[in-house]
Order: sequence, then C-alpha cells, then structure tokens
Amino acid sequence: MFCGGIGENSRLIRARVTAGMERLGVCVDADRNAVNSRGISPAGAPVTVMVIPTNEERVIARATRALAAEEGRIAA
Repeated sequence: MFCGGIGENSRLIRARVTAGMERLGVCVDADRNAVNSRGISPAGAPVTVMVIPTNEERVIARATRALAAEEGRIAA
C-alpha cells in the first residue's frame, strides 16, 4: 500500500520500491502506475498493490489531539 504525498503522487518511487519484488508476488502494472490508479498491480497478481489517498494533516491533528487529551491538556 502506498499513501501520503510521495506514495500517492510519485509513480517513480512506487516503481523503484517494488522493483525486484516479483518473486514475492508484488508486481506493478506500468500503465496503471502511470495514471495513479487506486490499484496498480496487474489483474490476477498474487499481491494487490494499492494507492490510498491520505489526508496527512488530519492524521497528525488527530494524533496531536489524542496525545494532548491523554496528558490532560485538553478535554477529551
């Protein structure tokens, strides 16, 4: 699974990260990867490789709020 800024937007990084992983069942379809499809593995591949949109700012904000609440700095 690829997510976040680079994982969502860099077909080059996705191709480099998965290069040489074919014997583990990890394959990337170059055409699907080039257009940032949600699923970038070839049809029928043993491992599904996905591109998942992520709102990183929201994830960080939620983690910060949880930590602050845990420390009693804000109401839960």
